[in-house]
Amino acid sequence: MTLSAPRLPPPKAQLHLTLVEELCALDCVRDPGQRVLFGQTVGDYLQHPVDLPGRDARNDAVVLVQAALRDRQDLEVGVEALLYAVGLHEGSDVAGAVRERVLSAWNPEPNVPLPLREAFEDKDVNAARALLAAHTGVDREELRDRLAHELRLDLPRHLTPVQLFDHLLDLNAQADGLPPTVVLLEFTAVLTPGESDRHRLREWCDTWSANTGAREALLRRREQIEAARLPDREIPRCLTIMVDPADDGSPDIFVRHWVNRTAGYWDPLSGSVERATMETLGAAVERAARRGEEFWANADSAGDDTSPIHVEFVLPFALLNHDVAGLDMDIDASGPVPIGLRYYVHLRSLERMRTRDPAQLRRWRLRWKSLKAAAVARPHSWTDDDRTTGLRIWRNKLVADQQLTAVTLSAPALEGQALEPLKAAIAEGIGVALWDRRDPAHQQIPAQLTMLIGYPAAQLPVTIHRLRTKAETDENGPQLPGRHVAFFYDDPFRLIDCEEVPA
Repeated sequence: MTLSAPRLPPPKAQLHLTLVEELCALDCVRDPGQRVLFGQTVGDYLQHPVDLPGRDARNDAVVLVQAALRDRQDLEVGVEALLYAVGLHEGSDVAGAVRERVLSAWNPEPNVPLPLREAFEDKDVNAARALLAAHTGVDREELRDRLAHELRLDLPRHLTPVQLFDHLLDLNAQADGLPPTVVLLEFTAVLTPGESDRHRLREWCDTWSANTGAREALLRRREQIEAARLPDREIPRCLTIMVDPADDGSPDIFVRHWVNRTAGYWDPLSGSVERATMETLGAAVERAARRGEEFWANADSAGDDTSPIHVEFVLPFALLNHDVAGLDMDIDASGPVPIGLRYYVHLRSLERMRTRDPAQLRRWRLRWKSLKAAAVARPHSWTDDDRTTGLRIWRNKLVADQQLTAVTLSAPALEGQALEPLKAAIAEGIGVALWDRRDPAHQQIPAQLTMLIGYPAAQLPVTIHRLRTKAETDENGPQLPGRHVAFFYDDPFRLIDCEEVPA
């Protein structure tokens, strides 16, 4: 009996197989939370919802590909929807590499071609440079930040629009086929005040797209750019650490992290999950910080991004009094130093982040907006007198006055001391709290806590960091408030998907 040569799958089946394999290799598809957002992106592009069964990455990838390639006549659109989602969630470099592998593995039929990157003619390049050179008044930093976020690229700072154009000229096209240089001209048009100047920039893009068959892609991207949110200067480069006790009777904890690579936009990348203990928490945080430093070190080829880096610990109530700012770390093997000396360290609530109760989220956001709108926070202090009158009256005062936006506690956040009022404050939407982690008998700074709350909310992280720096660089550091202050700073508009980790 002779075996015949294996038959190659038909072109469409080969395309299905290739795309499923490519999607399963992506971090954003392997991660359950990010996979849901990836599916939503594909559905938005196709203008119809894509429901994922949520069983595992491969089954969900199969559903995504089947949904995208369902219509034989719109095969090209389906592939572009998937590549667009790859570009949005993983960056244009990854999307370009996926595009090349898809094209090399699948020989499309003549009537369903996939658009490839088009080269510019010299006259096009010269005309674009001349247009950009005339727009010296465009805010370079805003242009750079918005473009970096849109393209998912790390771009140098302080470049003129012409220099940015030259920097982008040789890069691969985006997943939708548009070169980054075209996207640059579109963003420059958005940031240009003069109507006639905007028209000339867009006219160049219109002409290029008409000559290359990319008109529909350009119009979609133009609409997306005009609707894109502006960078928020208060969103930092950030490492978010979630600490979740194991629910199996052991003293173990699960440690998971996210890295927000650039300031201005909240777009955290999920990292791995480690099983550790409170004794080895510092080592796990150190590994996560090294990953963050890899991103931040490469975030700007000019090396002049001096924006501070925050490390925020998403902790359960039982661990909120733990001295995470005092964790020793030796990130660059130069010797251990407290993490609070290198970074701006603050606390967040795991229970509130995970619950996502709509009523609680609404209260949280309203108080945070009030906090941001006011010159300074209005504190609601928990004192010895409140221990006498009781938690009920203290909480009712908080409920009755929605302009109270912060809490100071005259005892550590421990059961039987000040954890109960802190829990009540968190339930009522409070996002800022300060307390001394020590036993009340050894505390010396209740008045200083109230004074600290008097700073504008945006200045609180740097103010606390200065206190901690002074405590770590002064010979009397153990007696200084910066050694013992706990700083809770929980922004409801910077959420993470901290689902429970299976034991």
